[in-house]
Amino acid sequence: MTKYRIEIEGNPYEVEIEGEGPSYSVTVDGVSYEVSIQEEDNKGEKESRSQEQAIVSSPSTPVSKPSSLGSVPSPMPGTILKVHVTLGKKVSAGDLLFTLEAMKMENRISSPITGTVKKILVKEGQAVNTGDPLAVISQG
Repeated sequence: MTKYRIEIEGNPYEVEIEGEGPSYSVTVDGVSYEVSIQEEDNKGEKESRSQEQAIVSSPSTPVSKPSSLGSVPSPMPGTILKVHVTLGKKVSAGDLLFTLEAMKMENRISSPITGTVKKILVKEGQAVNTGDPLAVISQG
């Protein structure tokens, strides 16, 4: 496993990459993605990219980032299996907030910022869509 710390639009993310081309398992701030990388060369044939190119260019699911108000959006449609935090709990960036089941895989939804949980907007067993707010965290 290779670990990276990357920045997207000014937001830091912890990234772990496992696997060998062209398929990788990529974990971004505790949320797992299956990534398959294919590129056409000059002759029209497909070739695999390196791990470094894979994470930058072709994640299979976009990485969610918190809004300016501290909302934590769902990165994909699925069902909330477990709520790991309580109202008023202090969390650090990367702390586990929710477990989301999507396509029979459990995905970890982690706090993108350090702060205090101000609202929990979902409950266990609830279906969510991409971008639905799951919680609100005040920074600091």
